[in-house]
Amino acid sequence: QATKTNGNNCKSTETSSGRINVQNNKSSSITGITQCWQGVVQEQVKKFLESSWDAPDFVEKYRNIYLRLKNAMEELFGQQTAFVLALRNGFSGGLLQLSFSTAMNVSEKFARYIDERIQKSRKDSSNMETLKQLEQFLEPMLFLSGLEMANTFEHFYRYYLADRLLAQGKIWLESAVIDQIGLCFPNRFPQQMLKNPNEIGRA
Repeated sequence: QATKTNGNNCKSTETSSGRINVQNNKSSSITGITQCWQGVVQEQVKKFLESSWDAPDFVEKYRNIYLRLKNAMEELFGQQTAFVLALRNGFSGGLLQLSFSTAMNVSEKFARYIDERIQKSRKDSSNMETLKQLEQFLEPMLFLSGLEMANTFEHFYRYYLADRLLAQGKIWLESAVIDQIGLCFPNRFPQQMLKNPNEIGRA
């Protein structure tokens, strides 16, 4: 097992099976423990992004680290609002540390991954695994909300969405995705595009 201590007197232990234990050496209060947990998440996300942002399967790995940390949170703390918020803030903190060029690359990969899953679902509507992968990925996408990175993500999402709307795909699926991650679109361009799909080809 590996043990790490950060600047907040917070100690995290990860076993060989991937189980994470968190201990705050300074405080046993809820506030102290949530801050500790947020620091653990941010550090893991930061290191993951630094080492894997340009990997071919980056988005799959991003989805997996989210699921791993989410499961660890539920095992340790249940689904208490304070820890759910700390998980979100930890991810957002990690994303904030990306350079401008890396953030642009990551944003494009996020938009392309959603596009690929929607396109795949369009070709084989019986493939529930594709929809499950998409649903699992949309959860951590919300961590972009409120970040400058959301503007870049929206730019790329519009690009892929326009192609899909021109191909007259499943509007219900497009609507469901945009409803779930609408907070990631600060300018609400995708929502406007869905309302007026007939205008896309004239732009």
